[in-house]
Amino acid sequence: MTDEIIVDVDPELGDVETETPETEPETSTPEILEPEKAEKSKELQSALAQKEHWRKKFEQVSKSAPKPTPKTDDEWKNKVEFLIKNREFNEEEFDHLANVSTRKGVSLEEAAKTEEDYINFRRQKSKNENKTPLPSQANYSVQEKKIDPTMKPEDVDKILEERFNKAQGENTGY
Repeated sequence: MTDEIIVDVDPELGDVETETPETEPETSTPEILEPEKAEKSKELQSALAQKEHWRKKFEQVSKSAPKPTPKTDDEWKNKVEFLIKNREFNEEEFDHLANVSTRKGVSLEEAAKTEEDYINFRRQKSKNENKTPLPSQANYSVQEKKIDPTMKPEDVDKILEERFNKAQGENTGY
């Protein structure tokens, strides 16, 4: 079927005037476009749909996420007083106690009592880690001979040669 439009009908002559409209190719439908452009158009539409999907999902999550409540002066005062009384807690331990007290809804003092075993365990573990040398450091206490300006040139040459050979051995893996 052709795209002709009836413009005028003359009843006396019975003639029908028709026009063929000039149509521009539609850029919104991928069927009319070239295959490459249609593929790019589909990719663009897909990307836009993804963007819209993730934007809506982010809005839902941000609405449902709990908003942090600002700290009151009393809360700050309690934390400062607790730290002044209990100077033995380091920053990591205090953060842990603050999280526990917030989560359980108890005071910092009560959290310190309930978490005493955990804090002692962490302290003992860090002591043990500091005591035990790493295996690579165990036999590394070899001291090199120092070059002294009062040494004989032969002795200096011997020390330098030993250092050179040692360095070459380390570089080659032997």
